[in-house]
Amino acid sequence: MVILKVIDPLLSEISRTIRRVFDDYNYIEVFPPIINSGKLNGLKLLYNNNIYTVDPDITMRLLDMNKKYFINNPRIYYISGSVDEYLNETLKAGLELINSDEFSSNIEIIKTAMKALEELSVSDYNIDISLSYLYKKYIKNKKYSKIMEYIKKMDYNGIEKMDIDNKNEIINLMNTRTDKSNIEFLDKIVKTINDNRINIDFGTVRYFNYYDGLIFEIYNSNGFIAGGGNYKIKNMNACGFSFNVNNIYNAVKGNLTGGVKK
Repeated sequence: MVILKVIDPLLSEISRTIRRVFDDYNYIEVFPPIINSGKLNGLKLLYNNNIYTVDPDITMRLLDMNKKYFINNPRIYYISGSVDEYLNETLKAGLELINSDEFSSNIEIIKTAMKALEELSVSDYNIDISLSYLYKKYIKNKKYSKIMEYIKKMDYNGIEKMDIDNKNEIINLMNTRTDKSNIEFLDKIVKTINDNRINIDFGTVRYFNYYDGLIFEIYNSNGFIAGGGNYKIKNMNACGFSFNVNNIYNAVKGNLTGGVKK
């Protein structure tokens, strides 16, 4: 875990750069509450016989909000601290594009992430894309979450030990990485973005079950940089992602000869 200093000029410059890019794409900054009542994903606290969630996933919060909010605010972003159930802290920066055509919003979200990384002088990364529902036809619902966890960890032994059919098909999908998949939607995204850092990787999965369609993750030598995808909210299409600013910090710090663009 990276401990970021309270006063850190580099971290300030990274945050300013991300804000500038998001502002240039006409997104509006919002300030999510740290604590929410209810059963959202996140660290749980019990106080006065009520359950509260510390730093719940922002998309889960959006799913609970009134549809009227998104009609007036379809393009939002945030930069905020995050803590998981093990009390590990990270800084996240993300955006959500709501009530927009699925394909065009997927393209815009990925290109916005790429533009922010370009402005931060981070160029050595890969974008892996896939579809959220790719494995559903091979896995029964009651075992879906566990097997998806194995796929995320590339745990072949865990899958082999499961009492399921189609193990070979699942493992073959996990090992599929290409620039042309014969899935028209994914192939069109690769062709439209036209960058050799984007790959179709069927081993890419996301833990949250609200995704519906495209999912993607961005990695470099420091590990996970960003992740997101498409989802449905109040009968509207939406797409979003979030940066792991801690790992971007490491990438920028290692690239200081180039520095952050001014």
